[in-house]
Amino acid sequence: YELRKAGFEGMASDSPDVPEVLFAKSDPKDVLWVGTNSGLYRLDQQRLMLKRVETGVLDSQTLELVAFDYADGKERIFLAGDNTLFSLQDGNVKKIAIDGSDNRIHALLVADNGRLWVGSNTGLLYSDRNSNQPLKAFPELESLRISALYQAADKTLLVGTAKEGVFTIDRNSLLTKLPLNTSE
Repeated sequence: YELRKAGFEGMASDSPDVPEVLFAKSDPKDVLWVGTNSGLYRLDQQRLMLKRVETGVLDSQTLELVAFDYADGKERIFLAGDNTLFSLQDGNVKKIAIDGSDNRIHALLVADNGRLWVGSNTGLLYSDRNSNQPLKAFPELESLRISALYQAADKTLLVGTAKEGVFTIDRNSLLTKLPLNTSE
């Protein structure tokens, strides 16, 4: 491996204004997206430079999580920071309402079927692709802090919680709590 440093476009590497990187994740097209405490950046691989994604709305946002949806040849990116959720498509940013002023987002996932899953302080929320409806709560997990989301190869959703362990949700929305092995 060769270590190379990518700089932020228009900033000296020792500048006190260099943003704090909160996530770096490649999308299915192998584009590296970087969320910072002052907006969203993409890696320009030719110049090895992080270039700000100019959207106006996201420029001053702290962005901590990202999920990608590439259905029907359309690129849609979901971004979250604190209690705010955004979608970015074709250069347009849309804020997605989340109930509760203290509803911090801890996990994001776009499942293979296009359903957006959001793990928060107050439970598991979801929305189907192309739905213009607000996020819905998954009732059985409504009061739990959801801290991790993962889709297994068999399309089962694994849901990690802060205090209740791990749950699975199958394709039929059947919820199962996984037993914890307490033996040493």
